Amino acid sequence: MLAVSGLESAYTAGQSHKMIAEPDVALTDYALTAETLILGFWIRRSYTSSPLKKWFMLLFWSIGVAAVIGGTVHGFVTSPDSYMGKLLWLTTMSVLGITALSEYGIAAHLLFNSGLANIFISCASVIFVLYEAVILFWNGTFRMAVIDYIGGLIFLFIAFSRLYLRDRSRAAVIGIAGLLLTLTASIVQQAHISINPRYFNHNALYHSLEGIALFLIYRAGRAWLLEPSAETT
Repeated sequence: MLAVSGLESAYTAGQSHKMIAEPDVALTDYALTAETLILGFWIRRSYTSSPLKKWFMLLFWSIGVAAVIGGTVHGFVTSPDSYMGKLLWLTTMSVLGITALSEYGIAAHLLFNSGLANIFISCASVIFVLYEAVILFWNGTFRMAVIDYIGGLIFLFIAFSRLYLRDRSRAAVIGIAGLLLTLTASIVQQAHISINPRYFNHNALYHSLEGIALFLIYRAGRAWLLEPSAETT
């Protein structure tokens, strides 16, 4: 569910001194930033005190931060090996940890009662701290981010599926569709499938699909937040 796979490929390309400006990728990154800021604001305006609210806000806004960094790298940073390039990379990796933590937070409140959810989130917070220490002092490769957030995606899928099996929730179906589209977008990006290699490459297509996926996840979250008690456990 992360809008940074294009940034990872740009960083890798930069390391081999073949990075070039990609306006299509930068613009779709910035469009994704605008979308996630708006979705997070709409969640913030929902009239509920459910703990789900802050976790959905954190999810969208952390993705927005990662996307704006990705757009900056693709549009303006000519050398990821420079101080600025390395700083942006570590910042992105750190933000990915926040995104993963928000996924665990959402899943926790969908799967458990408040007591168990808090215990689950405490464990996820420990993982977050360990992740930040690893990327800052040992291994800052993109693989570490994948390892960190894949667990959050798995728990989100379990949570959405449980809600569907329990009450045939339409919101759960929409959420599952969003997660599956996120997976599809990642496959498209990794396989370098593009509409046009020069004008709308695989990273730009990835961002476009991810934008649709995030809107579907927003619709699911909004539906749960608007429930009378905003309780799903």
